[in-house]
Amino acid sequence: MPPQLSNGLNHSAKVVRGTLDSLPQAVRDFVESSAKLCQPDQIHICDGSEEENQQLLSHMEEEGVIKRLKKYDNCWLALTDPRDVARIESKTVIITQEQRDAVPIPRSGLSQLGRWMSPEDFEKAFNARFPGCMKGRTMYVIPFSMGPLGSPLSKIGIELTDSPYVVASMRIMTRMGSAVLDALGAGEFIKGLHSVGCPLPLKKPLVNNWACNPELTLIAHLPDRREIISFGSGYGGNSLPGRAQSGTPRMGNLALTPTRGSAPLPASAPSSTLPGRPRKACPLRASSSEGAALLASLWCTRLSAGSTACSWGRP
Repeated sequence: MPPQLSNGLNHSAKVVRGTLDSLPQAVRDFVESSAKLCQPDQIHICDGSEEENQQLLSHMEEEGVIKRLKKYDNCWLALTDPRDVARIESKTVIITQEQRDAVPIPRSGLSQLGRWMSPEDFEKAFNARFPGCMKGRTMYVIPFSMGPLGSPLSKIGIELTDSPYVVASMRIMTRMGSAVLDALGAGEFIKGLHSVGCPLPLKKPLVNNWACNPELTLIAHLPDRREIISFGSGYGGNSLPGRAQSGTPRMGNLALTPTRGSAPLPASAPSSTLPGRPRKACPLRASSSEGAALLASLWCTRLSAGSTACSWGRP
């Protein structure tokens, strides 16, 4: 019988793939605390294998989430709820103690360079959304690396999600799986928590079999806690923290910070020089975002509003 995770809330989650003992202690603590909060029925620790990927694709095909496009090998169509769209600026926020640490403060109106939310308001929003949000679903544990494993410039993260679509997409966009856990060891990592916001049984039917909760969608970046929180959307950039952790203005300042130790930057790293000043690495925040977006665009082509065709595999 698979091991069970008792969370003290009269609820237990079966670990259906992998083992909690295989996780670094900090990762296990993150998984256990999130499972207590979100209350999934099952926990699946992703290994990144092709066999796992095919199982997830078959599962989504059976559920009607994706449809096979026969003209090309390994090509699938996912039709989203038209209300679940990319880059909802008004619902994407940065959480810091002071607004000036997140976005410029305009003389009037809202900043056009981002949205800020106070920690107090965020806690209220978080507590109104996440308790019990994964009931009836599987929590997937996704270890991922933005960049080659072992590189001092790479960033390792752990995303917890209840969307198999996110798992398949993260396998394309990042290095994902057991090798990431081996590389991480006891090191630091970015925490990503994502839920489509549709606990089972459903209260209302889905559109195109696409789970989302657009009324409560919120994407929050917490740079001081090295966390990315996403709720209510299953669409691309809203649910894939790998892109967010290297591309948002505040997370961008982590882009060239080694995960641990003080390994020097490679000779090819971009740099900037001022007269009389030492050379230093340039964060290149925009380039980080553009690079992630370009990688996604190579594999995902938007067909129309609310629909995406993806080839889930590596070249």
